[in-house]
Amino acid sequence: MKDYFFTKPSKITESEDRSKGRSLLKEILRLVRIYFLPRLGLHYIALYIGIMITFDGGLLAYFKLFAMPNGFMRAFEVMFDLFKNPIAYLLFTLASAFTIPIIYASSRRKDNLSVRALGLDRNHMWREIICGYFSGVTIVTAFMLVLVALGASIKLNSDVSWLLIAIYFILFLLQGFSEEQAFRGYFMTALARRQSLAVSIIISSVAFACLHVFSGAVSVLTFLNLMLFGVFFSLVFIRRGSIWFVSAFHAAWNFISTCILSDSLTGGTLFTVETKSMNHLINGGSYGNEGSILITGIFVVGILILFIMPRKQGEF
Repeated sequence: MKDYFFTKPSKITESEDRSKGRSLLKEILRLVRIYFLPRLGLHYIALYIGIMITFDGGLLAYFKLFAMPNGFMRAFEVMFDLFKNPIAYLLFTLASAFTIPIIYASSRRKDNLSVRALGLDRNHMWREIICGYFSGVTIVTAFMLVLVALGASIKLNSDVSWLLIAIYFILFLLQGFSEEQAFRGYFMTALARRQSLAVSIIISSVAFACLHVFSGAVSVLTFLNLMLFGVFFSLVFIRRGSIWFVSAFHAAWNFISTCILSDSLTGGTLFTVETKSMNHLINGGSYGNEGSILITGIFVVGILILFIMPRKQGEF
């Protein structure tokens, strides 16, 4: 266990030699500036385009809502309803992908982080992607099968759009890579140049969870699970030294949860898993998988296994 708390991987110590980094506060503010704010701006652009496409009356009618009694609440309802619209949801997902070149250019030029430190080595890249994707598919499928065993029903949707699913497959690969590049490849590595590895993992995982606060009804358990998700991925990134594995795992998690086995109609899912009659602690409630206590158990076990298994010489 001390390997993760006291021993920094070689890629981080090499980064320390290239640049000593910034203070904790400055690193957090920098993440806000080069990732959170651009992503927020891109999401607002996607929001307004989505409203123009889906809302009766377009943007003008939407802005008129704010002048009506309870208009703010109605406007927010319209905004969150967009996540149930396949076209609007595609726009939100695509917006995340545009942060990829911003993070890469900034981390390479301003932070002087090497390709190796960012986990972008191409050695065994396809093996890492395939293994990561298979791991993500396995865990989400296992979770859904447990729900079915506990009483959930599952049915095949006959009117699914295969073109939409194919587009989502590609976009979720980009979204998974953008978030892992930002929080594991860049932010955690940049923090670790001046902070302990434990602090870097925890702070980057909290930041990752905060990103998803704006995605809907986030409970305390959901926030905890998102933090555990971040810690687990950080440890996997440290062990494998590859952003490709965690990015593919992340992409598979989102794709399977949204388009293949889902309790939501977003994106025209292939199979609908009906869980409304189940306890929200089990099915995750309105947020989905990440709000389930079963997911808490999965990631706690995964983190403990990674802690117990010693790092091999040369890892990361």
